[in-house]
Amino acid sequence: MVSTWQPDAAMLDFDMPGASGYEVARHVRRTDSSGKRILLVAVTGEMPPHEVAAKCYSAGFDLHVAKPADVKALAEFVILGITG
Repeated sequence: MVSTWQPDAAMLDFDMPGASGYEVARHVRRTDSSGKRILLVAVTGEMPPHEVAAKCYSAGFDLHVAKPADVKALAEFVILGITG
C-alpha cells in the first residue's frame, strides 16, 4: 500500500492484525524507494515507554507516543516533520 499511496506520514499502533507496528515500520523503511522519507509515528499503550521508545527508533520510527497521546503536540510534530 505504501508503494502506491506514498503518504507523507503514518501513525501505527502495535496491535494491528497481521503484523506488528515494528514489522510494518521495518518494511516501510526497507522498501521505500521513492526517495521521500515517510514520517512514521508509533502510538502505543505499552509500558514502560522508555523501553518501547528504544525499540521504536531502532525499527525506523521517527517518534514514539504513549497512549493517551497529546493530540496538539502530536499534530505539531507531524506538521514540522512533513514541512521540514
